Amino acid sequence: MDFAIPHTEQNKQKRKRYLIGGLVFSIIIFAVFAFRLIIKPSVDYRKLQTATVERGTIQASLTASGMVVPEFEQLMGSPLKARVDSIYHKAGERVTAGTPIMKLDLTATQTELEKLEEGIQKKKNEAILIRLRMEKSLADLKSQYDIKKLLISSLENEVESESHLVSIGGGRQEGVRQAELNLQVAQRELQRLEEQIHNQQQTNVADLAALHFDLRIEEKSLNELRRRMQQAEIRAERDGVIVYVKDKTGATVQEGEELVRLADLSRFKVEGKLSESYAGELTTGGIVKVRAGEKDIEGVISAVKPEVTNGLVAFEVNLLNSAHIGLRPNLQVDVMVITSFKENVLRVKNGPFFKGKKDQKVFMVQGDKALARRVDIGLTNLDYVEVTGLNEGDELILNDMEEFKNADEVQLQNL
Repeated sequence: MDFAIPHTEQNKQKRKRYLIGGLVFSIIIFAVFAFRLIIKPSVDYRKLQTATVERGTIQASLTASGMVVPEFEQLMGSPLKARVDSIYHKAGERVTAGTPIMKLDLTATQTELEKLEEGIQKKKNEAILIRLRMEKSLADLKSQYDIKKLLISSLENEVESESHLVSIGGGRQEGVRQAELNLQVAQRELQRLEEQIHNQQQTNVADLAALHFDLRIEEKSLNELRRRMQQAEIRAERDGVIVYVKDKTGATVQEGEELVRLADLSRFKVEGKLSESYAGELTTGGIVKVRAGEKDIEGVISAVKPEVTNGLVAFEVNLLNSAHIGLRPNLQVDVMVITSFKENVLRVKNGPFFKGKKDQKVFMVQGDKALARRVDIGLTNLDYVEVTGLNEGDELILNDMEEFKNADEVQLQNL
């Protein structure tokens, strides 16, 4: 038979359960804290990279990618459409100024030249005939003009004679009027001849000028073809190394097609590329540092390309020491575009610890421990990071300590 448990007994049991639960929870919390006190996070000091905080100068820079290219590169194209006849030197060979590198076959061009010469000679002959016809036509008009002047002189005498006869009563007035009319007609005809002669002279001048202009155009084309034929033997304009040569004998090349590329491998420049987000930092005359291997070479931005390609802005750098021993063609380099400069600041070597934030957590070595610190980041470059919140001489851990982000202290082992 079941009996109801009194409320007082039920409350007593509840309090007992709560007490036991609270005691267990307290034991767990105590154990956790005790575990943290007993077992601290640690790291092998021998695996760490550290650097001393020092005082010095720092240049803030943007890092761009760059490629070393020859300072001088000559591109020689085909002066005309032709075939490759002979090749005297191959890519990789060093040549001096004036050295023949290759020669083009001018057989087809010679035929074209002869046709042009024949055409010009034909036009010259035609011009002579046209000029003779013009001179004959003008001479005929002048002859008519002279005859008409004689006729007018005769008619003037006739008018005087008729007038004299009338004055002495031996003639009639009608004869005078007829003579005067004949004279006026002749004078008008003379005036028309003068106009014809003037027009003919102007026409002759214009027609001859047009003929001479056409001839000059033809002669210029002829001279240009001769000049290009003289360039059929491709020669080096200065000392250098042949970077490329079209070495297929008998191949047909078009006018302007690249045949030879010659480079001076004693001096170099750098072609750089930077994200368009920082295009405003690129200015002609801006100071840069080019890192070739472990050496830094100073330079100046000589040109900034206006177009953006694949989100990148291209620019060129003239090096102060363009003959540096560490430079070679197509070498990939880092180009540091200097944006600002500070003196007498606390700085430390750049490393994986720097996450690009202006306020971040770092670890400093102090005895056998690494203690966390909050620091402010100022100017940065590939080599140094400006730090505020540390002291000169502090030893900072350069490694990425992300796994200890929740720790304020890390034990250092194997010191």
